[in-house]
Amino acid sequence: MDLSEREQSAIRFYAQAVENGTDDSDHKTRSKFQNDVAKHRYSSDSSVHISIRDIVAQKCSDMTQEESNILSWNIKHTEYSFSANIDDLSMKYWDFDSQYAFEGPHLQLRDGYSTIAEAILLQCKRENNFKLSLNNPVKKIEYGLNSSIISDVEEGKQTIAVSDACRITIKDNNHDEYLLSDFAVCTLPLGVLKSSQTGQRQDSMVVFEPPLPDYKTDCIEHVGFGILNKVYLQFPTSFWRKRGKKENLKGTPFLSDSEVNFGNASGIHPEYYMFFDVGFDRTNPGDPDNPNILHTLISGIDAVNAEHLSEDVIVGKVMNILRHLFSNVEIPEPKAVLITKWCSDNWSQGAYSFLAPGSCDQDYSSLQSPVCAEGDFLHLGCSRTMRLFFAGEHTSSHYPSLAHGAYISGLRVAREIISNITSTRSSISDHDRLVPVYRYRQRYPEAPLLCSLCGIPATEKEGDLLSFQRDRRIVLVHRKCVLYSPDVSFIDGVWRNVIKCVNRGRQLRCVRCRKNGATIGCSEPTCKENYHFGCCDNEWSFEVNGKGYFCALHRKRLFCEDVQVTTDSSSALNQIQVWNSKSPILNQKRSRDGGKDYPSEDIIQPYKCTPLSLDQYKIRNPLNPVICALCKSTEKSSVCGDLLAFDRGGKQVLVHNDCLKASNIIRISEDQKLFKVFDIINAARTCFRCYRDGATVRCNHPGCFRHYHYECAIKTDRKATFSKGFYCSEHLNSNQVKYVLTRKKQILIEPKQIEMGKSMYSHDLFYGGSYRHDSSHLYQLKKRKRHYAPSNEFIMRRISKNGISSIKEENSLDNIASNESNERSTRNSSSMVMISPIQYHSSCENIAFAVTQGRNSKSTDSANRVESLRN
Repeated sequence: MDLSEREQSAIRFYAQAVENGTDDSDHKTRSKFQNDVAKHRYSSDSSVHISIRDIVAQKCSDMTQEESNILSWNIKHTEYSFSANIDDLSMKYWDFDSQYAFEGPHLQLRDGYSTIAEAILLQCKRENNFKLSLNNPVKKIEYGLNSSIISDVEEGKQTIAVSDACRITIKDNNHDEYLLSDFAVCTLPLGVLKSSQTGQRQDSMVVFEPPLPDYKTDCIEHVGFGILNKVYLQFPTSFWRKRGKKENLKGTPFLSDSEVNFGNASGIHPEYYMFFDVGFDRTNPGDPDNPNILHTLISGIDAVNAEHLSEDVIVGKVMNILRHLFSNVEIPEPKAVLITKWCSDNWSQGAYSFLAPGSCDQDYSSLQSPVCAEGDFLHLGCSRTMRLFFAGEHTSSHYPSLAHGAYISGLRVAREIISNITSTRSSISDHDRLVPVYRYRQRYPEAPLLCSLCGIPATEKEGDLLSFQRDRRIVLVHRKCVLYSPDVSFIDGVWRNVIKCVNRGRQLRCVRCRKNGATIGCSEPTCKENYHFGCCDNEWSFEVNGKGYFCALHRKRLFCEDVQVTTDSSSALNQIQVWNSKSPILNQKRSRDGGKDYPSEDIIQPYKCTPLSLDQYKIRNPLNPVICALCKSTEKSSVCGDLLAFDRGGKQVLVHNDCLKASNIIRISEDQKLFKVFDIINAARTCFRCYRDGATVRCNHPGCFRHYHYECAIKTDRKATFSKGFYCSEHLNSNQVKYVLTRKKQILIEPKQIEMGKSMYSHDLFYGGSYRHDSSHLYQLKKRKRHYAPSNEFIMRRISKNGISSIKEENSLDNIASNESNERSTRNSSSMVMISPIQYHSSCENIAFAVTQGRNSKSTDSANRVESLRN
């Protein structure tokens, strides 16, 4: 970049012009108050005005006066949105927040924004400890005091120290008062922060002790703070409106019953580009009590100049516009006028923020970052307790310069303070923080901006440079270089292993350019070649194929071995077609659309689980064994059927057709099982017969919680009809529930009255452990995980929650579930609570395992303990 051609000068604080006075022309005023950026913010960014100027000079040099007026109107509309002239808006970032914009029309509060503040205040007054102090200017904010520390332990969790680290100095009746607190939230407008930093306007100046970190003051200096003023005029009549529909008033300047604003593209005082009828009620257009009030907008340097004009001059300009637009109507003089002057207001010094050339969207993240005496959160992470927090529209990274952005920032700060209280202090962060690039440049001003992996500057192929920080180390990497490195994860906006990737790349040399930093390797296990992202050939698409890169040599073999997904090669697709033919969802669509046949994607898409051919699974997972994720059996089984392959979010699994079809652990319809494969696998339990994980066939008896693999269930009952429900051997022919098996159907014979006093769980823990299993293979198996559903049987148990003093006699878990998380924290107190078998078993798993497996050393003891607890 040629620094001699850089154009980043802009007015970043319009209140300066009001404070020091303006010149006769806008050009002189602009040149007087324009500021260049610091050296570490030099870039190719320029203003929106320069881009529009170049385009107009190239393609629109012969515009008519009417076209020029329309262009000027659109420019003013843009300036209103950002409270600044386009000469001061960053061409690269001026509308970055449009991707986060809410949908729906704009709304205007008839009673003003004070109604929102009053509603919030009403909620705060309901709290006992709330106190509101008005007319107390803040003069000093101290957030690093050393004071006595009181340790605080709540429910076994260590919280932060109570220290009164913050002290706020306020001025009350010409003398200073002090407020002490653990935390402080600063919602000062950006204009007040700017003037406090430069020492202007002593009346509203706020001193921070210790001074704010350099990173934050740098953002305060370079982020712009604009000006938008309004002129309100109240008239005896609404001469600008006529009753009727919009179509009937076409070609006239009058507003219809459905319109509330009109524009000014006449070229007369174009700074007043829009007028709004703020008193009109569209729900009741004929209401005579609707006030006849118009208001117009003025922004940027025009608003600064207007603050030096008298009220009569401003009203005269506005009336000239109205008389020109409504030349056929007699316009009366306004009977009331109100003009806002936000730059002259010491407690705001402007309207809202904008991004000027040299600033970027990451500046908002720096402005919202909380601080403590040692530094800010972006620099220190969770290693320190933050004390001073920041809120306001200028701290909203998604909704800056908007009222709802300011409101949401307050909610964010509340969450930050709660998280700051309860989080564990650690010097090691669990993720790499994305920080503004200028932080890297500010720390290393002479270092070139090169990627730490491939060693080249930002390009179109590799993407822009990102700066990541972990502890005190900062690195620069290309967006795509780091995004497609296999060891880097980016989930829910959180980056992990970026610094680790850079460290690993130093030892890996690219086979193409012979430079270190090659972190993308061929996925073929026998291939040892590594590449930079830019050195990977263009035939491979990471966006389509993901991070599993194959070099050119092994890709040829991949394409030769890859089998097209047809009815012959994809048993999963075959099965989907069979199941979809019986799907009630698709049958309804077919009948509604005249028998139209729908592809399998109609069902696959909502669940984001897609089928693969077995060959594709082997290619994507060359090192993984080809076994079922449920029963762990090999490829094709005579009992369980063919293996089906599925993919969801880049993760592939294999399951047998019959294992999946017989699963009943999740209550879903038959046609949805192929699209809930991953949910079924996650819900799998330990098999009651073979003691291996992956059991998804559950006994349908209401008091039984045995789970089986499909193959184990067949061995248990070879006549089982899975479509009608599966029952274990204990309940298939028991005296509680009996079934008559026929060739066509199962007939349920209602059970006789169960003998009271006996446990329903005759085969399990609550029968005193009398049921025994062979334990010869116990040493090589994992501990059984037992999962009991809530029932009417409850057991008395001592727990460790000090606050519980009474027992509620209810056959429900509603009151118990709320205490479940606190129940396991400590084990020192002796209060009592009634719990269900599912809760009891979670803490007595060892006893249950010893009893049910029949261990000789502990079985008698454990059985007695459980039986005594049960009684």
